[in-house]
Amino acid sequence: MSAPSQPTRPLRSRRLARLVAAVAIALAPATAAADAAEEAEAREAMQRGIALFGKGDAEGAIREYERAMQLVPTANVPYRYSAEAKASLGRLREAIADLEAYLAKNPQVSDAAAVRARIAELEARATRGELALSATVDGATARVDDAPAVALPVDLALAAGEHVVVVEKDGYLTVRQSVTIVSGKRDRLVVAISPRPAPTPPAPRAAASASPWPTVGLAGVAVGGAALAVGGILDVTALGARFDAVDRAANSGDPRLAEIQDDARTLRTVVQITYGAGLAVVIAGAALYLATRGARGGAPSPASTWSRAPLALPF
Repeated sequence: MSAPSQPTRPLRSRRLARLVAAVAIALAPATAAADAAEEAEAREAMQRGIALFGKGDAEGAIREYERAMQLVPTANVPYRYSAEAKASLGRLREAIADLEAYLAKNPQVSDAAAVRARIAELEARATRGELALSATVDGATARVDDAPAVALPVDLALAAGEHVVVVEKDGYLTVRQSVTIVSGKRDRLVVAISPRPAPTPPAPRAAASASPWPTVGLAGVAVGGAALAVGGILDVTALGARFDAVDRAANSGDPRLAEIQDDARTLRTVVQITYGAGLAVVIAGAALYLATRGARGGAPSPASTWSRAPLALPF
């Protein structure tokens, strides 16, 4: 028994009469022994189903095809049409079962090879799902798992299970999103991407404040220099006068010689201390100045680094 051509898409009105006639021819041999009223009702159900499917009402078409199956159980054609209507709704396992019933009721049907190929196609689809993927901005691309990037929008056939979608576009933030694919189902995913924020300008650096230590060092040099000057004046004037007095007292036999000598020794000690303190302060002040004159709250200058480096002598 031959069956009408495969109804894989909505049928146009101009083909409706021809399809109805084909259904009537296909049903006739299988229902030769059936009650005439039931046969007529089955043909009417098929006509209504074809018309509903042509209008996009697959659910209504399925109900009419199943009515024809009940009225004429030996007919295989209703199963063929029912399978396509169910496939259009994503009910792939049910569609496969109807196609297998179509072949079981008439294994020698003329389109058996095409039906087997259709079963294989639906079996492959039943283990996969479809994803209509797009983005809120034109020109974006997407990568699913480790697959190469594709331009959006795009329809993808993916294995059932969890997948990671990465959507990218120059000047926009990259979005990573997980999606679960259900076998035999078609899902839609619109990924919202946002412009990449402009880089934040660096905060203005505060003006480096001058370190007080070079000034302290110079002040130390000045104080030490003043102490050396005082020591020099005392050495030249007062200390010289004391030793002159010692010489006179010794030459004249002055009984206060011992007292004059003690006074001279005390003044000499004061002058030596003044020299030593002044020299120490000058050295310390100079060292502090050289060590800190390049420091302004940041890295030391080459001069300050050099001043702290150990002196290597070519000995």
